[in-house]
Amino acid sequence: MIKSKAALLVLAAAMLAAFTPATASAASLRTPRPVRGVPTAHVGVLKVNDNARDLYDWGPSVYGANCATDPAGQVGIYHARNGTEDLSLTTTGAYNNCAKVQSPRQLGYGIYQARIRVQGGPNGTISQWPAFYGSGPDWPQGGEIDAFEAMGGTDYASFDPGLPAGHLYGGAITSKPRWHTVDVVWGPGSLRIYTDGKLSRKWTSSYLVIKSGSTQAMWWTFDNAAWQGSSGDYGYNSGHRSTMLVQYFRYWAWKF
Repeated sequence: MIKSKAALLVLAAAMLAAFTPATASAASLRTPRPVRGVPTAHVGVLKVNDNARDLYDWGPSVYGANCATDPAGQVGIYHARNGTEDLSLTTTGAYNNCAKVQSPRQLGYGIYQARIRVQGGPNGTISQWPAFYGSGPDWPQGGEIDAFEAMGGTDYASFDPGLPAGHLYGGAITSKPRWHTVDVVWGPGSLRIYTDGKLSRKWTSSYLVIKSGSTQAMWWTFDNAAWQGSSGDYGYNSGHRSTMLVQYFRYWAWKF
């Protein structure tokens, strides 16, 4: 039996901490919210808190080659020394080799959070083309939110409203190959991306409104690839094997 108000508050804080994402401030123990600065009225119930095995069961992307079932077994479970398990996405570094999983259903307005680790190449920047992103049906018309996309060794956060807008805009965030926590806050007409607890990019656009023939609810994807296009390497292709780890994916439905 809890005999004092102080003891009750300690217990409540401990219980709440178990559901508080890494980017939350200490104040979130009193006012739960997944991202600092997001009004509590917009934060819905935590819908998904996937562990590595849940993510492993997501399955391959609905787009392009089924690289998630590559014969090399690139999608797997990594057993960390501390006893935790992470989703492991490994590419050999050979062109057109990738490892990818995608959410089994489309998700719309909400707050998305992922904890990922990207590996470095010989030059010390992010190796290959690891990414965490959302993409709508009938791509590119359905839109694309690139929460974390390493291009040329550097992570970029960007939003592509799809055709006919056909304009990809974003900016460089970090080139550090380590663990990163990435948050996407998507509401009607607005989008914010946070990297390691700091606001990275912010957009306000009518293209961010979900409607027929435009931006749609999206599938969410974790992808580690080595691709080459007509303009050269999409990422920084070191030619070496690299692994992207995913610790968790969390989603809060947007409240209206």
